[in-house]
Amino acid sequence: MFYVDDQTRLLNTLFSCAAASEGPEKGQWQPFLARLRDLARADGVSLCLAQGRAQRRSWSVGQAPNVAPEALEPLRFQRVYEQSEVLGEAAESGFLRLIKVRSGPNMQAVLSLFRGAEKSDFRAIDGQSLDLVAGYLAQAVSIWAALEEERSLAALNAQTAQLLGAGWLLIDSGGVITHLSPLAKDLAEEAGLPFATRRRFEPSDPALASAYRAALSACLTHGRPQSVLLSHEPLIEMVLQRDVQSSAGGLRAALRHAPQLRSIDPARLATHFGLTPSEARLAARLCDGQSLRDAAQDLGWTEQTARSCSKAIFARLGVSGQPALVRHILSSGVFLIA
Repeated sequence: MFYVDDQTRLLNTLFSCAAASEGPEKGQWQPFLARLRDLARADGVSLCLAQGRAQRRSWSVGQAPNVAPEALEPLRFQRVYEQSEVLGEAAESGFLRLIKVRSGPNMQAVLSLFRGAEKSDFRAIDGQSLDLVAGYLAQAVSIWAALEEERSLAALNAQTAQLLGAGWLLIDSGGVITHLSPLAKDLAEEAGLPFATRRRFEPSDPALASAYRAALSACLTHGRPQSVLLSHEPLIEMVLQRDVQSSAGGLRAALRHAPQLRSIDPARLATHFGLTPSEARLAARLCDGQSLRDAAQDLGWTEQTARSCSKAIFARLGVSGQPALVRHILSSGVFLIA
């Protein structure tokens, strides 16, 4: 029997899965499918979400039927179908109930129940779960799709910050770190900086510690952005400024790992600018601040070879001279290449 309490728990699980933002169920539907399978006494349950014709994602619990996407195209929305209506003569042994719902202009969801041939067909009381869920599934899928887009954008932001070597932290008016981004934590660990939430930051190097305290005090007192070097190797700089969203007068700090002040991977230069491997190796050394003579010595070339190669680089990138080349490379998007 499909009781009201069962219905309530099923719908609660549906929306819980749709809105899950943390834990192993994040972005997944298995808990909902497992509860639906138990209530409908099915051997398997599957959910397929399709955005347009190209993007399809599926989840299943137990033995799920194999239904080709082309078999779903002619089906009407909000109607429960049996196996023979979906697969026709190609129907596998067993019993199927399936419903398709529309969620927004480009998204549709297909929810199906399956039983093996050794069991009896679904009764009306077993299949009514699809009718119940159909009225709420479109809304749940819309919530899920919106959160998936937010997760995707957040992942893109994190990837971009990682490529640029940038992190952030929030500091209250007492100098205590209240929030710390994952990349800031990674940078701190790499440089041996004692960053931790609910603690004051104190560099172990006395000179760096003094510079940090002075910058922190100046920013809190005068409200002007302050820049301070936290680590020489790796080179990490912090910029402190007022957190305009903080009602308690706190600060936000941006951390920058400076990859352009160390050797740029020649493979990145070759990919981004279409340079040959030799040209990329020379360009990387010029960006490191080496003279043409020093770069030639480092590469084991003659100075004349390095000069000829540099002219080829200038022509390829449309610049004139070494300073223009370095400026062109360091202001480009080469650091955004994964």
